[in-house]
Amino acid sequence: MALLYKDDWEEAKTRYRAWWAGECIGRCAMAVTAIRDGAPSSLRPSEPDDPEVKWTDLDYWARLNAWRHERTFFGGEAFPIWSCGYPGRENLAAFLGCPVRLDRHTAWLDPILTGPELDIGGLDIAPDNRWWRFTLRALEFAAKESRGRAIPSIGAFGASGDTLASLRGTERLLYDIVERPEQVRVAERHIMDLWIRVYESFYAAVGGPSEGSTCWFGLWSPGRTYAIQNDFASAGCAVSGREGDLCGW
Repeated sequence: MALLYKDDWEEAKTRYRAWWAGECIGRCAMAVTAIRDGAPSSLRPSEPDDPEVKWTDLDYWARLNAWRHERTFFGGEAFPIWSCGYPGRENLAAFLGCPVRLDRHTAWLDPILTGPELDIGGLDIAPDNRWWRFTLRALEFAAKESRGRAIPSIGAFGASGDTLASLRGTERLLYDIVERPEQVRVAERHIMDLWIRVYESFYAAVGGPSEGSTCWFGLWSPGRTYAIQNDFASAGCAVSGREGDLCGW
C-alpha cells in the first residue's frame, strides 16, 4: 500500500518488520520529520472557538490532518499518523462514566468512585456511553479518511493505573495503595480485562487500513502494538516524595 504523504512507505514497512524481528536493517532505525520542500503556503484550518466543537468536529480534523501531512517530510521510518487528537475524551475512564470537561488543549475527568472502599466489580462500558460511541465513530471516520494517505491511530485511551486514578482520584488511589492494596490489585485486573476489550474493538476499526497498528507513539507494527505507559506511577512518586515508591506499579 502506497501512501500519498510517504512515497517510500513500502520500504519503511520492510524496515519495521525487520526491526520487530530483531534483524539488521543496514543502519540505525530513525524517524525524521521536517517542513517539506515546496510545502503549500495554505493557512492552518481555523480552530473552532468552542472546545467541545473542536474535539468532536471530524470534518475539522480531516482538514487539519491534511494540512499537517501535506506540509511534512517523513524521513526514515517516520510516517503520517491520522488522528483526532488525544485530549482525554477517548479515555477508558470516560467510557466507564467519568464526566469529561473539555478545554481548548486537554480534558479533565471527574472521579466517580469517591466512597471509602475501592470496588469496581460492577463497572462496565455502557453501549450508549457518549464518548464510547463517538470514539468508535471517529476511528471508522479516520480509517476511511486516511486510506491511501496516512495510517490511522488506534488512539490513546489510558493504562490501568491512569484509568484507576481518573476513576478514583489520584490522591485517593495513593491512599488505596497503602491501605487496601489487594483491592487495588483486583481493580487493576478488572480494568485490564476491559482495556483488552476496548483495544480489540479499536483494532477492528483501524487494523485493516493500517495493515497493522500505531497509537499516539509514532511507531508502526504489522500486528497489534501499543505504547506502555503509566503516568500515575510517576505522578505518585512526585506526590509521595519518596522516589521509587510507586514507579512500576
